[in-house]
Amino acid sequence: MFQFIVWLRAIAAIFITNSHYAGIWPISRMALGGMIGNCLYFFVSGFCLYNIKEKFPKWYAKRIIRIYPSLWIASIGLFLVGSFSADSPIAFFYCLIYPTWYHFIASIMFLYIAFYLFIYCHKKWKIDIRMIMALVFLSFIVFYMTRFERNILQIEDVEQRYVRFHFMEVMLMGAFFRERYETISKDNKVFLCLNAIVSFVVYSVCKVVIPRNESMFKYQIIFPLIMIWMIWSIGLLFIKLEKTEWFKKVNPNICKVVTFIAYISLEIYLCQNVLITRNSFAFPISFIVVTGTIIFYAWIVHTLSLFVQKKIKKIIE
Repeated sequence: MFQFIVWLRAIAAIFITNSHYAGIWPISRMALGGMIGNCLYFFVSGFCLYNIKEKFPKWYAKRIIRIYPSLWIASIGLFLVGSFSADSPIAFFYCLIYPTWYHFIASIMFLYIAFYLFIYCHKKWKIDIRMIMALVFLSFIVFYMTRFERNILQIEDVEQRYVRFHFMEVMLMGAFFRERYETISKDNKVFLCLNAIVSFVVYSVCKVVIPRNESMFKYQIIFPLIMIWMIWSIGLLFIKLEKTEWFKKVNPNICKVVTFIAYISLEIYLCQNVLITRNSFAFPISFIVVTGTIIFYAWIVHTLSLFVQKKIKKIIE
C-alpha cells in the first residue's frame, strides 16, 4: 500500500465527517469539506484500481464483498436503535441493496462499472486516459448547458446524480496518476502546495459568496472546476511526498492514528450521520462524545465486516 493513499483516505474521512458537524461546532460554517472528501475518495479509488487484471464479474464481486458487509452491519445496528426503518421488501431492497441510504454507495457502485469500461477501452484500444477525461468533462458541459437548472444552487448536491460527472473525472485522474506514477518527478512540491492552498481558499470564498446572491447561481459551474484543480494539486503533491519518503519522517504515533482512521474510513462514513444527529450535548463535549462514538462504532463495524468478508470468500472460492 502506498503511504500517501493511507493519508488521503484519512483526510477524506475527516473532511466528510467535518462537513456534517454544523450542529457540533460553535460556528456552523466550520462544517465544510464534504465534497473535497468525496472527491479524494474517488481519486484514491481510481489510483488503487487502475491495474485491472480480472474479468468484470469477478472484479465487481470483489467490490461488492468489500463494501456491502459493512453497509449491512452498520444498518443492522442503526435499525436496532431505531435510527432507520423499512416497512416493506421494496424498502429493504432500497435501503440495503441499491441505492441505499448513502449517496456514496450508490455513486461508487455505479461508477465502478463505468470505470471498468473506461479502463478496458483505454488498455484495449490505447485510448489516452486524458481523452476519456475530456469526454466525461464535455458530457458534463453539455448536460450543464441543456438540462441543468442554473437558477437553483445545486451543483454540489450529493443527492443529485450529476455529481457523478466530477466523481468520475477525479477517479480517472487517480488512474492517470497511477499509470504515470513511475515518471512523476519529486520536484515542484512547493508549487503544488501553493496550488492546493490557493484552490482551497478560492473554493471556500465561492462557497460563502455565491450562495448569498441568486444572480450568481449561474456561475456555480465554477465549483467542480475548482474541485478538479484542487484534487489534481493535492493528489500530485502527495505522490511527490511519497517519492521523497516524507511520510516515513512523520511521528510514528501520528502515523498510527492516520492509519487507523484510513482503514475504518468506509465505516466512519456509514456510521457518522445518524450518530451526529442524535447528539444532545454542547460544544466541546459534543465533539468529544460524537467523534468518539463514531470511531468506536466504525471500528466495531469494520471488525465484524472483515470477519464476514473472510467467510464469504471461503464460500465462493
